[in-house]
Amino acid sequence: MVCERFLDQFGESAGDTSTRASGLAMDVAKLVFRTYQQHQGDEWGEKALDLIDRLCLAQAFGVREGFEEFER
Repeated sequence: MVCERFLDQFGESAGDTSTRASGLAMDVAKLVFRTYQQHQGDEWGEKALDLIDRLCLAQAFGVREGFEEFER
């Protein structure tokens, strides 16, 4: 829920490196990817995927790194 609220409030600035939100977006992305890795196939995994989509649409800082880490 915290990650959802972050995106609701700061989603538009999550990819703008001149804002504080972009630094926080990296932490949010780590949490979301970790949640997805731990909960694939259940309701939390589905919610994490929705949040990953939102992070991608916002071009949030840290999403690329999240995908790279996930692929390892």
